Amino acid sequence: MLRKGQFLRFHLQLTEGQSMGGRGRVVWVERTDLALWAGVEFIGLSWSDRRRLRRITRPSEVAWSRIFDKAIKAALFLTATLLIWGAVTSYVWRALLWNMAPKVLATLALGWALREIIRPRR
Repeated sequence: MLRKGQFLRFHLQLTEGQSMGGRGRVVWVERTDLALWAGVEFIGLSWSDRRRLRRITRPSEVAWSRIFDKAIKAALFLTATLLIWGAVTSYVWRALLWNMAPKVLATLALGWALREIIRPRR
């Protein structure tokens, strides 16, 4: 039976197949008709084990995937802006873009028309 103040060794199976073990001290014990409940204070946990437990018990509320997506989109936008700026300010590229503009507009118009033809009617 567990007693308050008793020292014990423990082994926990964490998520993703990880495990950790160590020593602990029982700080409270409650006996009910169905079970024995106890609280254990971990003693001498390593920094990495404490960090793993903290990540499991208090997960981060920061949406890192959204931040990463926004950073990627910002980098792509900046790169596209710099490329367009370089093309517009370059005499050679500006002349080439000016000559290609009617072809690009015609391609966009034909693509839009094809989309309208293919789209099912309601």
